[in-house]
Amino acid sequence: MNLQFKMHGNYKFSIEDNIFIVDITGPCNKEFFDGLHQGMVQTVAQSQLVNFATLVILRGDAVIINEIFNYHVEFLKSVAVELIAVNLKYCETSALTEIMCYKAYTNAGIKHKFFTDNQMAKNWLNNELNSV
Repeated sequence: MNLQFKMHGNYKFSIEDNIFIVDITGPCNKEFFDGLHQGMVQTVAQSQLVNFATLVILRGDAVIINEIFNYHVEFLKSVAVELIAVNLKYCETSALTEIMCYKAYTNAGIKHKFFTDNQMAKNWLNNELNSV
């Protein structure tokens, strides 16, 4: 028996120069991540981004079970995401989410840093992109 579940969570994409911005409102389930992954691949392909960084803005409840988060990290590794800034300002579960993201991104070899301000996050991402 294969159960289909409705997507929980929302996402919006935008692009500023070489920064791919993913604005996420949780809570999120696996179906959310399926849609997120498909949308990310399509958006990056359509915009023809090369040598870019990602800013993730988390809102609401961003805690997910390890199995789903590992699924998401494996996707990020498969599409060669190398640099992520995470804005936790609007996240209701910021302390736990930071621990979860730190562990997963570190294990995946993804350079990352946490912020509470989008502009500071963008400045860091641009500095990192320009130092390569």
